[in-house]
Amino acid sequence: MKDLYPGIDLELIEENGSLKYEFHVLPGADPELIKLNYSGHEKLEIDKNGDLIVHTSLGKIIEKKPYVYQIINGRTKEITCSFKIINNSVVFDLKEYNKNAVLVIDPVLVFATYSGSITDNFGMTATYGYDGTAYSGGMIYGNAYPTPDPSAYDVNSNFTLPTNGTYGITDAFISKYTPDGTTMIWTTFLGGGDATQGTETAQSMICDANNNLYLYGSTSSIDFPIVGGYQSSHAGGSANSNHYFNGVYFTNQGTDIYVAKISSNGQNLLASTYFGGSLNDGVNSKVTSGTYNSVAAYDSLTKNYGDQFRGEIMLDPSGNCLIASCTRSIDFPVLNAFQSANAGMQDGVIFQLTNDLSSLMWSSYYGGSNNDACYSVKVDSSSNILFVGGTSSPNLQFTSGGLQPNYNGGKTDGFVVKLDPTGTNVVNASYLGTSNYDQAFFVEIDRNDNVFVLGQAEGGTFPVVNATFVNPGSSQFVIKLDPTLTTNLNSTVFGNGNIICKLFFVMSFLQKRKNRGTLFKYSSSCSFIYWSWDYRYEHELHTTPLHTSRRYQHVYLYDFCFCFYFWATI
Repeated sequence: MKDLYPGIDLELIEENGSLKYEFHVLPGADPELIKLNYSGHEKLEIDKNGDLIVHTSLGKIIEKKPYVYQIINGRTKEITCSFKIINNSVVFDLKEYNKNAVLVIDPVLVFATYSGSITDNFGMTATYGYDGTAYSGGMIYGNAYPTPDPSAYDVNSNFTLPTNGTYGITDAFISKYTPDGTTMIWTTFLGGGDATQGTETAQSMICDANNNLYLYGSTSSIDFPIVGGYQSSHAGGSANSNHYFNGVYFTNQGTDIYVAKISSNGQNLLASTYFGGSLNDGVNSKVTSGTYNSVAAYDSLTKNYGDQFRGEIMLDPSGNCLIASCTRSIDFPVLNAFQSANAGMQDGVIFQLTNDLSSLMWSSYYGGSNNDACYSVKVDSSSNILFVGGTSSPNLQFTSGGLQPNYNGGKTDGFVVKLDPTGTNVVNASYLGTSNYDQAFFVEIDRNDNVFVLGQAEGGTFPVVNATFVNPGSSQFVIKLDPTLTTNLNSTVFGNGNIICKLFFVMSFLQKRKNRGTLFKYSSSCSFIYWSWDYRYEHELHTTPLHTSRRYQHVYLYDFCFCFYFWATI
């Protein structure tokens, strides 16, 4: 990443099963700007070997003593350097070096786990269990992904070859790891179809208190395994919903949402259901973008690579499932809806199923006359429901009493909506944005029910209010709203100071390499977050969607799925 700090680049490298992150300090730049800020941990210490030890509730994270060097006249010269802890920040304590040459700071992060696989695979989502175990989920493109427990629900997938010959046909996979990330406990596949048709994505997942795993995604398989589900049959969809750059082809059947519940030991599919109407559901897309086979196709609600597969599953205090997603169907299942009809093109949807996935509690569209999508959903201390998303519609309902009652302009705005505990009444809603491109990707709620929203706002003009930290001109924002959604309590912009949206909080790094990808677990002041990079393409940096708080979401990997914990903020 160029200019992470002024004159300082960050490079991330997977090497022999470990993650390396190198800072390249260009001549004249100040390495003292580099600070690794930690939160959510129990203790920081530097051991006798000079290694940094991060003590967490899930175990220890170790960063090896930094190796720092310069190349002077063709020779490598090691520079004396050590970690230094200042409050909850870690800096590099450097001795004398040549300020006219590039300085490379080269620590190594250990205890990284990867699921090396002959079969190509994308990691899309991750979460953890209440016992500290870790789960990752994504898509596979063949039958040679590791399955350490032969008793897992499905260890064969629907493929017969390590590399499937039909591009874009996938099954979902779910893997469970020990708390320290060193051992894969089990993997199961989930899906229908065969080597030429029937595709599943794994877009979001969450564990209940018993460590059973709930999974939300999209499927084009008409024989997806259904166990006691609310909707037993695939409702159809529009053909050729294909996403070339993303490696996902839904082919002729179109897409429905699926929701599944898998036992903690991975051996049983406890419940599953389709959910959708007669057009495509669960995949955020723009019709004019076609098969997403060019950089230009990534536009408006799908500006970032991976935006098609946003959405979130959440559990309420009773363990019932809340899902935020999108649909083009005019016959999407609705019940006790606050918006009973699709208002045009693609609408967002929000709905709730019982914890056994057999009954619909309520369901509603949310959108206007243009494209809309819901991305994230949470529940506050009074069981009110908050959800956010993106919209190109100037006529969303229920926003008249919110902080921003009107569409702000540009190709898209973000939005935030608060429902009462029944899910059937809107308490308040607001647009969030500027006159340029904006989206709201993630919502979180604090102990006082204040509402935090993270998103993109191209142009660097999102309002900065009561904020001590700001990186002017950046196109990522975080805003803290009061519980009524009428007051901006705090907001700021952060990032690299570039007014063009090229990264958002969680980033994908594109390099001229293939067959590598990495999944990070990142800690902010309120949450753990996974991030990744994908080496396949050389165009714009792309954003990967995710959960904050205790739920992690959407990362895109290639060939290797790495699971480990990286607590350094940047």
